Amino acid sequence: MKERSQSFDNFLIIPYLDKAGVMKGSQFVLREDDQIILLKDQDENNIYHQKTDLVAFGHQKFLTNTFNHDEYVLIASCQLRQKVFMQGNFENNEAYYIMNKIQKKLMSQQLAQFEYFVLNDDFDQLMREEFYQPQEVLQGKSIFDLCLGFPKEIANGLKQEKDVYKRIDGSLIAEICCYDDKALQWYIDAKLCEENLMVQIDFNFVSSLRLAMELNSNQSVKLMLQNVFKINSIEYQEMMMLDFPKFLKYNNIKRIYPFLERDYDEYL
Repeated sequence: MKERSQSFDNFLIIPYLDKAGVMKGSQFVLREDDQIILLKDQDENNIYHQKTDLVAFGHQKFLTNTFNHDEYVLIASCQLRQKVFMQGNFENNEAYYIMNKIQKKLMSQQLAQFEYFVLNDDFDQLMREEFYQPQEVLQGKSIFDLCLGFPKEIANGLKQEKDVYKRIDGSLIAEICCYDDKALQWYIDAKLCEENLMVQIDFNFVSSLRLAMELNSNQSVKLMLQNVFKINSIEYQEMMMLDFPKFLKYNNIKRIYPFLERDYDEYL
C-alpha cells in the first residue's frame, strides 16, 4: 500500500485517442507500473453514466491491484452536456459554479446500494433519518421532494434538528472516509462535499421550493419559506436568488403575497 500511494506522487493525464486519431477522453497514467486508466467520455462511456438536461456526471472505481479489491482509484467527474456547452450561455465563473455544485452533490448523495434497499424495509426510519438526503436512485432528489404534495409530512420534516438532517451517511464521500466523522468534516471544510439542507437543488438546478411552486403545493411553499427566512443562512439565500427570476415568469403570479395565501384546499 505504501508503494502504491507513492505512485500518485507523480501521475500523468494525457488525451485518449482512438485508432482514427479522434479524441475520446483522457488517460490517467500511474507512475509505478505504467498502468493506464482510460476515461472515456464520448461514444464509449465509463464515467458519465448519469445525465440530466444540463450536465453529465458519474463516478467509477478502477482497480489498481487485481489481487486486492481494496486498492483502487476512485474518479468522480461531471461536465456540461454538449448541446448546453455549444450554446455558450455561461461565463467561465458560471460554468465553474455549476460544475463545483454538481461535483459536491455527486459526492454527498446516498449511493444506490442493492443490499441496503433489500434489508431496510422500515419506511418510517427513512422518513426520520434520510428525509433530506439526496438519493442516487432519485437522480439527486430526496424523500422531501416526493412529499411536497403532502404539507403535513413537510411540516413534520421541518421539525428535525440540524444534527439529524445534515448528515450524509451512505454517500460516496462517507465511504471514502470509512465513515470517520473527523475525516468527513475535513472534506466538508474543504468544500469538496456538502451537508444536507432543508431546501436543496437537484442535478438540473431545480430546488424543492421551485418544484413545490410548479406543483401548486402552496402550503408546502409557505412552510418552506417560513423556515428559510427563520434560518436566514447564505446557502438558502443563494438558492432563492437562483429561483426567484423563474418564479416571476409564471403568468398566474400577479403578486407574491396573494399567491402565497391561496391554499387550493390543502390542509395541515
